[in-house]
Amino acid sequence: QPMMDQRTEEALRRATSTIRELRGELDRLTAERRRAAEPVAVVGAACRLPGGADSPEALWRLLRAGTDAVRPLTDERWRGVDFSAWDDPAFARIPRHAGLLDEIDGFDAAFFGISDGEAAFLDPQQRLALETVWESAERAGWTPEQLTGAPTGVFLGVGHQDYLLAALARGGEIGSRLATGTARSMIANRVSYELGLTGPSLAIDTACSSSLVAVHLACRSLRAGDCDRAVAGGVNLILSPLSTTLTGRALPMAPDGRVKALAADADGMIRGEGCGVVALRRLSDALADGDPIQAVILADGTNQDGRTNGLTAPSPFAQQRLLEDVRKASGLSAEDITLIETHGTGTPLGDPIEYEAIRAVYGSAPESATCWLGSVKANLGHLEFAAGIASLLKTLGAVQHGVVPRQINIDRISPHIDLTGQRFAVPLTEQPWVAAERRRAAVSSFGFGGSNAHLILVHPDALDAGGPALPPPPAAPVDGEAALLLPLSARSAPALRAQLARTSAALAELPAERLPAALATASRRRAHHPHRLAVAAPDRAGLLEELRRAQAELAGEEAEPAWPRRLAFVYSGQAAQWPRMGVALAERDPVVGEELAAWEREIVRAGGPPLLSTLAGSGAAAALADTRFAQLAIVALQSALTRRLLAWGLAPAAVVGHSVGEVAAAVAAGVLDRAEAVAVLRARAEA
Repeated sequence: QPMMDQRTEEALRRATSTIRELRGELDRLTAERRRAAEPVAVVGAACRLPGGADSPEALWRLLRAGTDAVRPLTDERWRGVDFSAWDDPAFARIPRHAGLLDEIDGFDAAFFGISDGEAAFLDPQQRLALETVWESAERAGWTPEQLTGAPTGVFLGVGHQDYLLAALARGGEIGSRLATGTARSMIANRVSYELGLTGPSLAIDTACSSSLVAVHLACRSLRAGDCDRAVAGGVNLILSPLSTTLTGRALPMAPDGRVKALAADADGMIRGEGCGVVALRRLSDALADGDPIQAVILADGTNQDGRTNGLTAPSPFAQQRLLEDVRKASGLSAEDITLIETHGTGTPLGDPIEYEAIRAVYGSAPESATCWLGSVKANLGHLEFAAGIASLLKTLGAVQHGVVPRQINIDRISPHIDLTGQRFAVPLTEQPWVAAERRRAAVSSFGFGGSNAHLILVHPDALDAGGPALPPPPAAPVDGEAALLLPLSARSAPALRAQLARTSAALAELPAERLPAALATASRRRAHHPHRLAVAAPDRAGLLEELRRAQAELAGEEAEPAWPRRLAFVYSGQAAQWPRMGVALAERDPVVGEELAAWEREIVRAGGPPLLSTLAGSGAAAALADTRFAQLAIVALQSALTRRLLAWGLAPAAVVGHSVGEVAAAVAAGVLDRAEAVAVLRARAEA
């Protein structure tokens, strides 16, 4: 009997241990499943879009005004490109219109610690992405201290390399800075590098769906725990007629320069450019940290058309399958979705095919709530690699404001889009949307190679009852309380002046109920840079007056006469040479090494000895005693040192030289190139 009791106890212990292990495994799997389906909060957004839509607020104003931001492509944009030189007759049939940014060449390189020399090699898409990501993070209330070294992911859609093609066509320097400045991977990698982010960093090219696929991958990465914060979006710039020509060869383009999405007279797309970014967090983390939750992504997904009747032909079956999968993952019924931002390129084939997939998934009985259909491409053009994020930003505005903007460039719905007996409608005038707790929208983006993306976005108040509670907004101050405080800062005085102007404009339009949150964000959730200013007042009108006064004072300081500090480079003449000069520096510094190697190629091409090996060899002293070699070596080294200083951001306002140094000064000033300088020096030595 004692032996039986002992065996029974041992069996019970083993069974109990097994049950504990199984329960632990079940808890782990449950937690993983819950995390895999966790909603993702949109906590910040920023953009640079056509029509002066340089912020989500400006984009919303453009949409409500019914603005068509597409305009003619001017020769000024092409910087003097002669269209008649293009021997492609197809180009004559391609409309010279696009949704263009007002400015693409402005960049505050010093803000990011980038030298002017390096900035000159940066694709403007990299510059635009840097600025927009920074602004989205700032709007989310993420400080540099929080981000540096933290697992923050960067997911950006990008495709065109117009800047690289233009640089190669100009025949300029081909070196490491051009490689890092124009590689598509660097669109995301440079953002991660400059901001010190250590999460996943991906540049994504799925053509027109790239930026919405980027948002999907960011959500997946957050749910998997690969990163705790993420920025996602896309960028697209039109810098060369060549990419427009190629687009016109592959896709139909509207002859009149107007995108007529969903319309009876839809006849093609029109290109657009811009950049958009959203800042994302897991909903639980955003709630815990009190992040400003603007909307919530319930579900998202991507798939591929597979084999169709043509590489660029869309598949209604693949689109339908994706939409249904995402809808099921969201836990919502078809009737819950009352706004769909379509891909809507304005092509007579693509729009009806997309509608059939929408009707199959989100259609229902006529008595169900109206579901509005629209496409932001009618306002901005087709932003290609940034198209999906533009659609998401438009939908984000509708979710926040409860308004459906009117669809422009449409009088009659396409006869191939049959709305009879359906719950769908196209808003030909602005429409009020449902109450906040019922604002649930879907966004689609389809790549012309067959990569599709879809997501469902809801207002925070539309989360299921019993879910996490949103924190109350900061309370507005009452009369008699301390004055309102607005701190501002920048990394330079001109940047601070520009920020004053932007802040005044934004504050004037800010709803009163959002003022406390805006001031709290400015004080506690933004970086504070060296050039600082703070204004205080009892109310918003007082803050605006103080900002105007500060602008006037700073403008007055700027108007005071002052002697600017300017830099000059002086180049020495002969007798400054010595054996092995510059050899060790060329080995350690790639900028110097590349420049001396370029000079060596020109010297050898002209019949001279190899520069670096001669300077490093045992006969260097004898070679430098020969004027014909010494002058070449002196100018080459001084040119290499000039490139090094330029890369550090030290650019001269003037150059001057003595004797052979005059040639080095002429090269620095751009009067002579290397080949011309070598010819001048050889002739000078023989004289």
